[in-house]
Amino acid sequence: MKRVIVAFLVLVFSISFSQTIQEMKFEEVSLDTVVKALAKAVKKNIIIDPAIKDILSTKANIYIQKPVSVNEAFNLILKEYGLIAVPVNEGIYKITKAGELEINVGELDESDMEKVIDLLKRRVSPSAEIVIDKTLKTLYIRDSESNVKKLEGILKKYIDKLLAAKTVGIEERPEAVVTKVFYLKTIGIDDAKQLLAPHISKETLITEAPTFNALVITDTTERVKKYEEVLKEFLVSSPAARKPVTEIFYLRYISPQEFIKMIEPIRSEAGLILTGGAVKVEKGAAPGQQGQAQQKETVTPVLKEFNAVMITDYPEVIEKIKEQFSEYISDVPPQVKIEARILEVRNEVVRELGINWSALLSNVKVSQSWSGGAGVNLGVGQAGAITPGLSATPGGILTFTYAKGALNALNLRLSAFERIGKIKNLAKPTIITINGQNAVIKQGQEIPYQTAVIAGGAAQANVQFKEAVLELDVLPIISPDGRILLDIKLKQDTPGVQTPQGPAINKKEVTTKVIVNNGDTIVIGGIIDTQSNKTNEGVAGLVRVPILKWLFGQERISNTDVELLIFITPSILTE
Repeated sequence: MKRVIVAFLVLVFSISFSQTIQEMKFEEVSLDTVVKALAKAVKKNIIIDPAIKDILSTKANIYIQKPVSVNEAFNLILKEYGLIAVPVNEGIYKITKAGELEINVGELDESDMEKVIDLLKRRVSPSAEIVIDKTLKTLYIRDSESNVKKLEGILKKYIDKLLAAKTVGIEERPEAVVTKVFYLKTIGIDDAKQLLAPHISKETLITEAPTFNALVITDTTERVKKYEEVLKEFLVSSPAARKPVTEIFYLRYISPQEFIKMIEPIRSEAGLILTGGAVKVEKGAAPGQQGQAQQKETVTPVLKEFNAVMITDYPEVIEKIKEQFSEYISDVPPQVKIEARILEVRNEVVRELGINWSALLSNVKVSQSWSGGAGVNLGVGQAGAITPGLSATPGGILTFTYAKGALNALNLRLSAFERIGKIKNLAKPTIITINGQNAVIKQGQEIPYQTAVIAGGAAQANVQFKEAVLELDVLPIISPDGRILLDIKLKQDTPGVQTPQGPAINKKEVTTKVIVNNGDTIVIGGIIDTQSNKTNEGVAGLVRVPILKWLFGQERISNTDVELLIFITPSILTE
């Protein structure tokens, strides 16, 4: 079977230049594949009537052994399977079921027959066949099934009128019939048909052209003018006047994948399909090269950096998307303001701020890590799991949330403790970033250190620099429910013990993910450092004498636990 199909495809490409088939043979090939390939060879754009899907899926066995034109072969194959190609516009044909009609015209004279033929020429499609058998006095008509059904009643009624007119001596003239294409804008085909429904008659022939969002209507001149009047505000002169446009939709509270699935039912089939870094959405079945049904996919670009999608479609579709999904889209990328305070806080002050780590246990696990020095990772065990952003592991990451209404009191307390020296403010940055983009805040110093470089057999000193910085990296993602997911990375590097090669770097790192309500403040803690303070007390003057200071004075060494707390307040900026 594969060999036959390959031969067929080669044949089609060769005949597209000569326009004549010398010989052709198909065995068990999908009729859909044959029709589409021949249509391409004769340069016909085709629209498939959904009603003939079963016919096109049948396996065809076709043998042509004598030279025949491609166009003739195309029409013969359609006729063999009861189909017909009806033109709906220049270069565009609709493949649909064919219908046949036989009418006895034995009582009509030659003049009446000319009138009947004249009526038919105005009513049938350009692909129709009209044959008169003078011996059997029979009129044979072949056209689209829908048109034949309409013609049957019209012809019988008209012939009866002609015969009646002969009896009374009155000549009946048929009413002029025209065909017009109505190209629609800002309205769909179904909506347009509903507007026309009160005005159409049983003889009206309407053909849909979804590719161009158009209706092809055949009716009397008077009715066609009425249809123009009804649809006046929704019409354009040609498909070119209804050009697709491209627009970027910045999303909020929803992912690109979810948004594309939501808008798929209202997107037009004529919209341009763009590619590149895209999310794919299945849109229906299309025949493969071997006649097998394959999934046809439309591809919509997703601007991942901005949580946005790029849509190309007709203006009315774009407007409908804006109208129906206004709560999910924005003209500009959503932005998040991040206010941070990084503090070193004495252990007793942590409790005075209302933070009680030991009371924050529950049964939900959260991914996190803590590292210090050489990079030790402290995870969370299976037992005693924790709420999002909370940890009971000694030395692990702990988080605590302040609601929006409690922030003023919190800020007052922090300022008060800072004035009396119980809190050291390391940084208080504010930054604005686009939803889904990292915000990085960094401050500190570069420490020089020496390295040896061998050049020309001799060692030369070379000075390099190592960063010792406090760095906060926050990635905010606005969730569909309006909350904010924060992916937080905090790094604090400080100079350590001096060595001959240069100072060591003390490293502390925090990595965690938390979910915060818009405007709430999240507190991250768990990194504790012990600071030693040495003080001398005694009799003034004597404590300075080397030997007497031990008799008249004393030396006190106090250890104070200091915890690094990070206060982060994310806020969604509205337009």
